[in-house]
Amino acid sequence: MSKERSSVEFKIFLIGTILVLALGIYSIWSSIPVSGSEKVESLSHVPIWEMPWFMNLIKLVVTCLVLQVYFLAIARPALKAILHGSKDDAQ
Repeated sequence: MSKERSSVEFKIFLIGTILVLALGIYSIWSSIPVSGSEKVESLSHVPIWEMPWFMNLIKLVVTCLVLQVYFLAIARPALKAILHGSKDDAQ
């Protein structure tokens, strides 16, 4: 039962992470203006870290990492303690 529950929790966590990434990528792509080929050629000589969308991508990746750490390190153990009781309560 415990292994089955952790498998379900992992699947829910994975689906949530994929949705956050998909929404972030969609928001980045939707904010990039469509322009003529002359603007694309001028941007091809700019390093990738100076591209306008790069900082948005970094923010998205860092946000996903922070949320994963929060859920794995703080929220999941707290919910387990609330739902199943802590080990101190049994003694």
